[in-house]
Amino acid sequence: MRLPSFPTPSILSGTALILVGLTCSHNFLPSAHAQSGLGNAFRQPAVGGISIDPSGILQSADPVTLTAVRSQLQQAMQPLPEQAQKPGLRNISLRKLELALQESAASGQPLPDSLQYLAGLQRVEYVFVDLEHNDIILAGPGEPWFINDVGIAVGQHSRTPVVLLDDLLVALRSVHAARLGGISCSIDPRPEGVAAMQQFINKQKQFHAEVAENVEQLMGPQLITVQGVPQDSHFARVLVGADYKMKRIAMRLDPSPLKELPSYLDMLQQSRVKIASAMPRWWLACSYDALGRGSEGLSWQIRGVGVKAMTETELVDAQGNRKQTGKSSHLAQKWADSMSEHFEHLAAQDSVFGQLRNVMDLCVVAALLEKEGLYSRAACECPTLRSPESGLAHETWSAARQVATQCSIVKRGKDFIISASGGVQIGSWQVLDRVQDLPELDAASSSALTNPSRTGPDWWWN
Repeated sequence: MRLPSFPTPSILSGTALILVGLTCSHNFLPSAHAQSGLGNAFRQPAVGGISIDPSGILQSADPVTLTAVRSQLQQAMQPLPEQAQKPGLRNISLRKLELALQESAASGQPLPDSLQYLAGLQRVEYVFVDLEHNDIILAGPGEPWFINDVGIAVGQHSRTPVVLLDDLLVALRSVHAARLGGISCSIDPRPEGVAAMQQFINKQKQFHAEVAENVEQLMGPQLITVQGVPQDSHFARVLVGADYKMKRIAMRLDPSPLKELPSYLDMLQQSRVKIASAMPRWWLACSYDALGRGSEGLSWQIRGVGVKAMTETELVDAQGNRKQTGKSSHLAQKWADSMSEHFEHLAAQDSVFGQLRNVMDLCVVAALLEKEGLYSRAACECPTLRSPESGLAHETWSAARQVATQCSIVKRGKDFIISASGGVQIGSWQVLDRVQDLPELDAASSSALTNPSRTGPDWWWN
């Protein structure tokens, strides 16, 4: 599985550090040509922050546009069902969800908000198999929801993003791709751009403002690649968005939402580490505890924070080709550890990281259902959710394909160009390798399946 990377340091005489990165912030406004397989039901023209044109070029969205989009989303929101206004443990019946989707499609009407936002589900924490009713139940904390400042539906209490039906569709339908090659996001500089940049730097004797501008021009646009899920999906945009935001926090292009997570440049300034040894790249990966398993494998619990930051140093030759070292610098590791340690708080402060955890959770659920044969055991095959041929397609957007290079400059003694890299790697099937028997899960399953609301007409209940 290919992980994203950026050019490594080149020495430059002068008085500044140049951190090569991305111009874009972490979220998106769609082009005017965005289409939805759900009848444009997901009123999500903003994932926040930037726009993307039909050719795949990303650029910053102006604040006026972002405010207008948020206002439009708020006005389009439907009143919350009475039960959804109460926080609690949300239980979602996949069998009844299937029926609700089929009925909605037959009506020709857009899906209601409650379906789009899965009744305000915040995370999928439990998977229960209901043999009596031929059903599979997904359960986790749920809250009433609202549209936040960057146009994302979040819980009123936790402020973390709700789980989207659209992401569930993509996760269930990408489960085999996840097993064979994994799901990942990669942002790669062009080798010819890296080579041209290094040749230019080698000719410079001192730093001045034009150097940074020339570096940006010579590096040119960097290429965005998504593997394992459709590149035009909201799911893919979450991967790319989290990648962007991680880079921009590290490079101090965006202010960190947490005082406990300073930028990597701030850490460099305050340390005495030799900059020549600091050649970091970071990526985000799954971080779960052992899965909890009840007796007979009919009840499961997904445990742990879900996401961690990882780091490694990288070398680049004169032709712009990159080589991984398998090692990491102390300071880069410290920054990665800090991001991992504070991820819960970060996800509440910056929605894209909460969305990333949601899609990782869904990938683990998809792998679990498939590996353990839970569809067959429950006699609940979920064809509408699992098959793109069912007539229910994921929402499509113009895919992000390129992003320009930007330099972040900090003065400190000798000067280097420091690489900043990122990406997302979802190894959902590897999460299933660690399982712990938890007999107490049987009681949790029994509570969910014997709830009086279980036999009602609704596809979800508290």
